[in-house]
Amino acid sequence: MGGGTASRIPNYLGEFLPGHNIVIRTYDFNPAVAHDQIAGWFEEVKPDIVIGESLGATHALAIAGVPEILISPALNAGVYFSVFSIFTLIPGVPWLIGRAFKPHGDSGRQIMRFSFKNTWKWLYFRHLAHSVSQRSSHAHFAFIGDVDGYRKVGIVSLCTWKRWFGKGTYEIVSGNHIMKHGHGPDDSERIAFVEEKLIPKILELTR
Repeated sequence: MGGGTASRIPNYLGEFLPGHNIVIRTYDFNPAVAHDQIAGWFEEVKPDIVIGESLGATHALAIAGVPEILISPALNAGVYFSVFSIFTLIPGVPWLIGRAFKPHGDSGRQIMRFSFKNTWKWLYFRHLAHSVSQRSSHAHFAFIGDVDGYRKVGIVSLCTWKRWFGKGTYEIVSGNHIMKHGHGPDDSERIAFVEEKLIPKILELTR
C-alpha cells in the first residue's frame, strides 16, 4: 500500500543481485484493477519468484505458479478494508484518510484513493489469495518483524499465517513493518535484512 517502483526493498535487491532481472511495478490501488495488472505482468515476465510486501502479499498469493516470499504479510488487511468501506461513503472521510496515509518523498509510488469502490472489494481478494495459495504446490515463506505494530491489531497476524501455511514457513526477524527500527533516514537495518535474510531465501527457493 503506497509502494511501487520507488520502494526501497526491491530497489536494494537490484543493487545486491547483479545479473538478476528484478522487476518492480506500481499497480492500481483498486484491488480488482491491480489483480488484472499483476496477472498480466506475470504472464509477460514469467518470473522465477514473486515477492509481496505488506498489503502486496495478498496480491502475490492470489497469483499462482511460482515460489513466493512475503514480507510483513498483511493477510488480514482485507477484513479491515471491507469493514472500513462503509465509512468511505461519509463526505470528507476518503480525503482525510488519504492525507493520513499519503506516501512522502518518493515519486513512482501508488496513489491511494480510499473510495468505497477501492475498499469493499478487498475481502473478496483476501479469500482469493487464500484459495489460490492453498491449491499451489510452490513454497510460501514469510518474514515477520518482531516489533511490527500491525501485529498488535492483527493486520499482520502470525496466527493467520500459521493457519494458512503451517509451521516452518516463516521467520521472525528483528525490525518493524518496514524491516527497521523507527522511520528515520538511516536504512542500514533494512539493507542488512535484504542482504542477510531476503537474498539467501531468494537463492534457496530459486535453485
